[in-house]
Amino acid sequence: MADIGTTFNYEAARANFKLDVPANFNFAFDVLAKQAVSADKTALIAVATDGETA
Repeated sequence: MADIGTTFNYEAARANFKLDVPANFNFAFDVLAKQAVSADKTALIAVATDGETA
């Protein structure tokens, strides 16, 4: 059997993951507003826990 190398350790990756988000980051402005500039693009789809969309 071929050596597939080191296996991925999900728990270690999860424990060591850090998302570096700037203090002034605003998801609605920085992401959604840019997407909404084009009227033919969907900016956001909200899905409730019961599966209903808003």
